[in-house]
Amino acid sequence: VKEQWKSAMLAFHRVASLPIGFLSESNSKLEKDIYSWPVVSECGIDQQVIKNENIDLSSVLQNRKSLSAIEYLLFEKTLVSKCAPFVEPKAKE
Repeated sequence: VKEQWKSAMLAFHRVASLPIGFLSESNSKLEKDIYSWPVVSECGIDQQVIKNENIDLSSVLQNRKSLSAIEYLLFEKTLVSKCAPFVEPKAKE
């Protein structure tokens, strides 16, 4: 899966390097929907995972979805939430 993510990132960066067509027309909104780095909410991603419910992705903020979220979930070394202890929902220890 990590190798597939890397392939997807290479493909994305090739396309994003030439902002023509639908990427230029959307004023980078589509680009941020695909890859929102550097604006990533690791706590927000943790919250979405902890909720574990069916959601409409169109209602999820850009910094909690996209290739950025997948990157965080795949490559984060620890299973410790990035949220402060008082933030809901809390992960069970």
